[in-house]
Amino acid sequence: MSSRYLEQYSTQELPVEATRWLCDELSTLSPEANRWVMASYLRHVLIGGEQLERATEHLIYHFGPAPEHEEEVLAPLALMSQEQFRALRMLVEYLGEQSQWQSHCPSELAKAMAFLQRLEAESERTQPRDA
Repeated sequence: MSSRYLEQYSTQELPVEATRWLCDELSTLSPEANRWVMASYLRHVLIGGEQLERATEHLIYHFGPAPEHEEEVLAPLALMSQEQFRALRMLVEYLGEQSQWQSHCPSELAKAMAFLQRLEAESERTQPRDA
């Protein structure tokens, strides 16, 4: 279903309405689709304001999965680099500094930060170093 929805877009930047639709579908994306979608998704969350509150909230909850749901969250992230995990972690850190999100979902922000810090550290250990 996600791939059929995404077929209508051929540009590098996805429109805001795609981000709003995709917030419920992040775990269904292939690693390739995730790599394409995540740049627009994160940019929209960062600058989207009220029209993307649901997408922002979903991002926070998505990256703080319960242990039994980690695999479905991890699968689409297979192609992400340490730098991409760092950028994602920094966005969640930024959201954690916003009073709206601090008061709305503090424990979920903490879970997302811990999860993303772990992924960032793991990617550092597994990615080859430049010669």
